[in-house]
Amino acid sequence: MIASIEHLIEVLKESTSEEDFIKALNARKIPLRDFQKFYTWNPLHYTRNCISKPSTYELDLICFSEGQALPISSISSTKSIIVCIEGIIQTKKFKKDEQTKLLTEISAKNLDVNSSSLVVEANEIYAQENISNTKAVSLHLYLPPLLYLIEHLIDGSSHQKIVHYDSMYA
Repeated sequence: MIASIEHLIEVLKESTSEEDFIKALNARKIPLRDFQKFYTWNPLHYTRNCISKPSTYELDLICFSEGQALPISSISSTKSIIVCIEGIIQTKKFKKDEQTKLLTEISAKNLDVNSSSLVVEANEIYAQENISNTKAVSLHLYLPPLLYLIEHLIDGSSHQKIVHYDSMYA
């Protein structure tokens, strides 16, 4: 059992496989108040708060006020393992039609504090939205750390975006 953020970071730094990283996230029994010191809020958009970023992984908290969402995006050079630590977050995955280039939703999954982790593979197109009637927070573990995101529009166009952090504790 992992009972503190500091212990989680120690275990993640020693992890050598995707399986190790997923086990560490799923073994966490960290009180919500320990995560709350990393929260930041913005009334206009979600916030990204980096907790730890060595060369092998990146651990971020994404904070959503009511109704806020991540844009439709993909992470080309990394994999993301996502867990919800507060509220309810809906994750939608999309597929791009090779001929028309239009995006079509192919799945949706609601994550809450009792859900298991969700893995988003490199190049998968996805979006997240807070569907709670209150604030929501998700914990994202990227393998390896993020370099950039690719934002996608429903019409199939896309552009590269540098990752912006609202706070950096790493």
